[in-house]
Amino acid sequence: VAGGLARRKTFIAQQQQGDSLIVDAGNNTAGTRAWELLELDYILRGYKEIGYDAVNIGAREAELSAGKLKELAATYPFLTSANVQDTTGGPMFPAYRLVTMKSGYRAAVIGVVDDTFLPDEIGEGVRIAPPEQAIAAVLPTAKAEADFIVLLAFAKEQTMKSLADQFYEIDAIVGGDVEQPSGEAVAANKSTLVYVTDKGKSVGKLDLRYIGGQYVAEKNAITMLMENIADDSKIAALVNELHQKQVENNYPTKKDDED
Repeated sequence: VAGGLARRKTFIAQQQQGDSLIVDAGNNTAGTRAWELLELDYILRGYKEIGYDAVNIGAREAELSAGKLKELAATYPFLTSANVQDTTGGPMFPAYRLVTMKSGYRAAVIGVVDDTFLPDEIGEGVRIAPPEQAIAAVLPTAKAEADFIVLLAFAKEQTMKSLADQFYEIDAIVGGDVEQPSGEAVAANKSTLVYVTDKGKSVGKLDLRYIGGQYVAEKNAITMLMENIADDSKIAALVNELHQKQVENNYPTKKDDED
C-alpha cells in the first residue's frame, strides 16, 4: 500500500529459514522543493510504519543539501549510504545496516548511488565517492559481522553487474536506475541481481535458497500496484494527513507521470 506513496524500488529478500528483509534502493523524493520534501517525510514515515530494514539514498536524495540529509539521517535510522558524504569525506549515514532476523541470521545491507553526477546535480555540502571505493572500504567489516550481504545500488544495470563482478562477497544486489523491472533474477558472479521501476508502480519479492555454497534465486515476482488495493488503516491515515497538509499549504496534490 505504501507503494502508492512513493516512487520506489522495493524488494523483499527471503531466505530458506523464512527470514526476510524489506529494503528500498532509493530515489524516493521527486526533488528539493518544499512540497516534495513534505511528501518525502511522509513516504519515510510510511516506511517506518511498515517496518523497512534499510532504505538507500538515491540520486534525487543526493540533490538535497548536507544539512537536510543529516536531518533525515537523525530522524530515520534505517537510511543507509556508504558513498554519500559531506565535502570532507565524512559519512552522513551508516554505510550499512546490520539486521538480525528472527532466526538469529544476520544481514548487512550496504547502500550506494552511482557517482556519475554533474556538479550542479549534487546538493550543497555533499560529495559522492566512487561506489566501488566505498564498498571496498566497508565490506571487510560488514562481512565479519554478517552472514549475508545485500547491496542496494541506485545505478544502471551495467554498473550493478560490474560491482557484482568486483565483489564476490555480495550475495544479492537490489537496484536501481532502470526503465523496466527485472522479470527474472540475474546471476552475476556470486550475486543475484534484481530491480524494480520507480514512481510507486510496482514492488518485488525475491525468494532465495542456499544451495551448493551460494544463494540461488527460487522466484522473483513483480507485483503491480493498482488503485483498488485495500488500504492499510495506518498507512491510509498517513496519506490523508499528507493530503490535508498539502491543501493547507497550497501544495500540489496531483502530479503527472514526469513528477
